[in-house]
Amino acid sequence: MGFRAIEIDRFTEVVQSCVGKPVHIRKRVMKMNNTVVCKCLFGNDCRQQDVLIELAEQVVALSSGYYVADLFPTLTFLSTISGMKSRLTKIHKSLDNIFDEIFEERRIRRQTVGPTEDDLIDVLFNIKERGGLRFRVTDNNIKAIFLAQAEVREAFKGEKTIAETELHKLVYLKHIIKETLRLHITIPLLLPRECREQVKIGGYDIPEKMKVVVNGLACGTDPEYWDDAQTFKPERFENTSYDFFGTSFEYIPFGSGRRICPGIAFGLVSIELTLVRLLYHFN
Repeated sequence: MGFRAIEIDRFTEVVQSCVGKPVHIRKRVMKMNNTVVCKCLFGNDCRQQDVLIELAEQVVALSSGYYVADLFPTLTFLSTISGMKSRLTKIHKSLDNIFDEIFEERRIRRQTVGPTEDDLIDVLFNIKERGGLRFRVTDNNIKAIFLAQAEVREAFKGEKTIAETELHKLVYLKHIIKETLRLHITIPLLLPRECREQVKIGGYDIPEKMKVVVNGLACGTDPEYWDDAQTFKPERFENTSYDFFGTSFEYIPFGSGRRICPGIAFGLVSIELTLVRLLYHFN
């Protein structure tokens, strides 16, 4: 049994042990997901797991909040006086220190006893040492992957122990997940983009080099493209070609293009598995 299934079993047992008592499902699911992600990234002996989870939650909170500096990107001093820049810098330094410690411990272990973990760190170290890619892989590249996946964690809220190979049978459940992500996109404002040339969008002239922020929630609830846009209707996805990969700009819960969320498959499996487990065991 893989560690994903083991953690889901533990999650189910904890919920079952709380019969007659209120259970904060969101916190329990987040803790389970974070444990799975940390084991996938760092193996079974990540001493810094709790600190990493706390920092990741801070990053998500800052990324999804409302800040005046986002409305006036040319006024760079706003990010300084609002305290946003200093908070992000502090979190970034803390993450760097933790990653450096993890990398150094793994590097020393690989030199003394060889590769011992089948996790993402070893995979990336192997790529770095063998040089099988057309671009150079550095510790900073590895950190970027971890940070990207950490941002994603809050978006993906679950897992389940019915075999992953059986999930394709649950057609309506997939419609429910699509509709949920349409109405409740985790980070409504997607990563900023920079115009490569002057364009006109919606009657507005966007100059070259201007940063543009796409509102993914507005796209997913635009009545021009969605009937009863604010109504939860999973059936709307029947016999449609909408997917999670940004091919239709009216539905981009994970973004689109080169900066699309790198953890789509990992996250969707987690959501489906947990939801199925909860529906199977609890009323």
